[in-house]
Amino acid sequence: MQAYPAVESQQTKWIRNLRGERNPVSPASGCAALHETESLGDGQFVNANVVFPVNSECPFTCVMCDLWKNTLAGPTPGGFVVRQIAKALAALPRAQWIKIYNAGSFFDFHAIPLADYRAIAELLQDYERVIVECHPAFVDERVLAFRDLLPGRLEVAMGLETVHETTLKLLNKRCNLTQLESAARWLGEHSIDLRLFVIVRPPFQQENEALTWGLRSLEFANDLNACATILIPARAGNGAMEELQKRDLFTPPHIKTVEYLLQAGLEMNKSRVYVDTWSPSWRLTCSCDEARVVRIQEMNSCQAITPAISCDVCNSSLEYI
Repeated sequence: MQAYPAVESQQTKWIRNLRGERNPVSPASGCAALHETESLGDGQFVNANVVFPVNSECPFTCVMCDLWKNTLAGPTPGGFVVRQIAKALAALPRAQWIKIYNAGSFFDFHAIPLADYRAIAELLQDYERVIVECHPAFVDERVLAFRDLLPGRLEVAMGLETVHETTLKLLNKRCNLTQLESAARWLGEHSIDLRLFVIVRPPFQQENEALTWGLRSLEFANDLNACATILIPARAGNGAMEELQKRDLFTPPHIKTVEYLLQAGLEMNKSRVYVDTWSPSWRLTCSCDEARVVRIQEMNSCQAITPAISCDVCNSSLEYI
């Protein structure tokens, strides 16, 4: 296998050549769904339903993405996502918020046809807040068309990933910081809230760089007035990341890096900050690390700094780097 190409036009082919097979999907199988509680801080919590519809694959091929595994090979048929959401909601309890995290961009008409917006919105009439994911390239009048069908507040989640522009370019996301900032400002001007995802130690970064650029990414998210920032520890599992790991171009972050960034984000006191613990991939190297996992979960839950973990072995410095 050739080395990872520096030229964007060659990166997509390199990434796709390392993929396995998609998982079988059908209208009858529906989509994944769950019910969770999200902390708003100050002892306030909100119940949220999370639905993961199956749709056509995202047109971008990010090196770290594994969402393509549960996508269609072609455009999404009309009504396909509507039926999935309806089936999922019928099995979920009532909630104040709903997150529709489809494998791609909600406002990509290949993923979710424009003609389905009204039917989807009708299913969401009882929710106070609707959160959807979208690549900055699709933030346009389609967002307003969907917003105007909802009685509740619309929030758009976008992948910031990292403010290290060289790394961002290597991720093959096909979006620079200027484009992301423009999309974020546009959402704010139209009274649409913003949620951002930041990768902790993306490929092509060392552990010390992950700390530095993780902090700068959190600061950038605050500058864009994000109401929430989600820290996602980078993980393998899509073929490309394993190949990068073999070449020492990717290593999952250490638990202490994740813990440090979560605490730093909360100390900024600008927005809510969470660590994504759905599929944790951090490295554990010390007997104190399990306690750090618990501390991360506690800070996620209370949105406040909890007592630090004391460890004579590793607390004196960040020598784990």
